[in-house]
Parts: sequence; structure tokens; C-alpha cells
Amino acid sequence: MNKKNYTSAPLPFMGQKRRFVGEFKRALREFPEGVVFIDLFGGSGLLSHIAKQERPSARVVYNDFDGYTARISNVEKTNRILQKLRVIVADIPTDKKIPKEVCSRIFSVLEEEEKGGCVDYVTLSSSLLFSMKYATGLDEMRKSTLYNCVRKSDYTAVGYLDGVETVCSDYSLLFEQYKNQPGVVFFVDPPYLSTEVGVYSCCWKLSNYLDVLKVLRNTSFFYFTSTKSNIEELLQWVEQNLNSENPLSGSTRCLLTAYTGNNVTFTDVMHYKVTTTSLPVEIKTTYKSRLIRFKRYLNYTCVCRKSAQFVLDLCTFCFGDYTSHKTKKAQDTCLGFSVFEEIFRLTLFPFYYWYSSHSDQQLHLW
Repeated sequence: MNKKNYTSAPLPFMGQKRRFVGEFKRALREFPEGVVFIDLFGGSGLLSHIAKQERPSARVVYNDFDGYTARISNVEKTNRILQKLRVIVADIPTDKKIPKEVCSRIFSVLEEEEKGGCVDYVTLSSSLLFSMKYATGLDEMRKSTLYNCVRKSDYTAVGYLDGVETVCSDYSLLFEQYKNQPGVVFFVDPPYLSTEVGVYSCCWKLSNYLDVLKVLRNTSFFYFTSTKSNIEELLQWVEQNLNSENPLSGSTRCLLTAYTGNNVTFTDVMHYKVTTTSLPVEIKTTYKSRLIRFKRYLNYTCVCRKSAQFVLDLCTFCFGDYTSHKTKKAQDTCLGFSVFEEIFRLTLFPFYYWYSSHSDQQLHLW
């Protein structure tokens, strides 16, 4: 059976990145194979889900700090409650205010369901409260004005996080765990500065937002923010006036504008950057020359051509194809000298030795 590709989170979540799905998928293709994706602010898990769907062989770690997986595991109970609510509000027009006497019946249902365990009030809020309003408990729900926005169909989350590793940790601790490991890409989607963060499991201050920027230094990342936060403008000012490094410098920027009604617009921003270890200039020059010479010999001999081409492809995959016209890009995406040196020792040098002993020509790579 084919797995479902979700383009939005299966359960409501404030700040999920469903509008960035297309741009996010395209950006993922620019990252090399073998990387590890660490979703520091997992939220609804949508970024982790998409990363796993687009790169099935990749390791994806989802930080469920807000307890989203618990809500997913509770989805059958949530659907059962919704079935009861549909009966209660059957005679009330859609999107209209629910009378007090009907609200009392709804609260009685919720009280009864609480006796059997946790109730997902965040999900139920989207069926009972005005748009973008959320309650996290029965007391908050009682204080709110209820509307008949009850969902007509049941929720499903089958296979949503299949293959994704789930952890629950402070983002800074998770970053410390992986920051020095090669081939790691961080998804950095913190609560936006100057926006509503009421349903998040932590209290965010200005210093918290600024601390997150440390994650972006010398790492590969996806970073999400909003023009409402003015964080980009702040970083540009600091860079220009205080001679400080802008962690977003050199990243690719994607913008999406949305309308919230009454002609009010806001713009969400996604930055992404591929950062890999670069080689010293002298080493790049030396091995560029060696690869060019080796490639020339492939053009002049048919002896063991397939094996030689395989070795060359293997080396250029790890080292970067310096013989191509995209030299700068190749240099920026190489994995590092130590990897190439080891492959050269195990593959290129034995082939050089074999070829020299079986040919009238001497293969002078350097």
C-alpha cells in the first residue's frame, strides 16, 4: 500500500509550514545524499515528514517538544468526541455562535471524556472556537465563545511519522548533541518574534529568539521566520554597524505572502544554506591536477576502462568534480580531504600500481 504524503499536518497546529511545502521540497534537492536532518523545533512534524518522504534513506530526527505525537496517538478518542459534538450542534447553522444551553451539553461531554484520560483540546478548538483561537483545557474552553465549526469528517494520521526518529529535548541540548557531526542539516523553526505563541510549551523572550541564531553559525540549515519579527533587519544592522557576522549571509531566501483578512498581509520567510568543510587551497590545486591527469588517461586507454571510471566517479563524488565547469560549486560541496585521501589510498593508488605493471606506458599522476 502506498504511503500517504501529507501536505499539511494531520492535526491542527499553530505555525505549521504547509505553505512552504513546495519550496521546502525543491530546496531539499540541493542537499547531498547521506545527510542527517535534525528538526530542532519539531512542532507538528510536517518538515520531518516531508524530509523522510523526499529522502527515504535519510535519517530524520524529530524533536517533539510540544507533545504532538501524544495528540496523534489520541486521534481515535478525538474522533469519538467529534462524533458526539456533531449530534449536539446538528441544528445550529455552520459558523454561528452556539447558544449557552447547547454549550452546557458540550462541556458535559468534555468532562465525561476527561475521566477516561487526556482530551486534545487544541484539536477540538478548531471545531469550537473562532479561527486561530486555541484552548488547552476545559477551563479555557468554558471562558470562550463557542461556534459551530465542528469538523464534518474524522482525522487520520496513519503513517505520518513512519521512519522518523522521535525525541523530546530542549532544542539547545539536541543541537549540542549533533553540531559537531558531519553531514547534519538543522531545521530551525522557532516561534516567531512578535507573533502569538500561546500554545507553545515554553515562554519565549527576546533573548531566546537571539540565542537560536547561534545554531546557524557554520552549519547547514533551514531557518524560518517572518517579516513581522524584523529579525532579518536587525541582523543586517548589526552586520553593517557592529562588524558582526550575519548568520544568514550566503543563504537562499524564499518569501511567501499571505492574507489574514481585511486586506492585512504578512510574509513568511525561509532561509536555507548548504555548508560543508572546504579544503585548503593548496590541496585543492594538487588534487585537481591529479584528477585531470587521471581523466586524460581514461580517454586514451580502454584497459580496465569501466573499473577506472568507477573509481573516478567514486572519488569525484566524495571530493567534488574539479574538472567540471562548476568548479566553485564543486569545491563548496566536497566532503573534505580526509575522505578523499582514504578513498585514494584504497582505490586510486592500487589501480595506478596495477595499471603501471600491466602496461607499456607509465601512469604518472603526479
